[in-house]
Amino acid sequence: MATEAALRVLNRLAMIRQILLSGDLLALAEQENLLRQELQGAVGALTPKERARLQGQARENETLLNATRCGIRSALRRMAEIRAAATAFGTYDDAGKRQDLPHRASGVNRLF
Repeated sequence: MATEAALRVLNRLAMIRQILLSGDLLALAEQENLLRQELQGAVGALTPKERARLQGQARENETLLNATRCGIRSALRRMAEIRAAATAFGTYDDAGKRQDLPHRASGVNRLF
């Protein structure tokens, strides 16, 4: 049977997992602070088996967090590409290198 301290930390880690899966990243900072408090309260009260279980859950959350970061970076890159496409005009040469062509801004937003 898990101790009360271990259950509180495990529940907090489960909440963080749900936040990561739902994409509600604004709630993540608050949950991180609450997790720190739960962990500080659990110091010395956890058995080695409980610590191992909590570390496993924390590693799973870390994997989700890294995937979330990767997705955010990809979205930011794509948004930058879309903005650049709306303001730049280019072509590719015979070697496959992009060449930006000078153009005058028309003032028309090409985003649909």
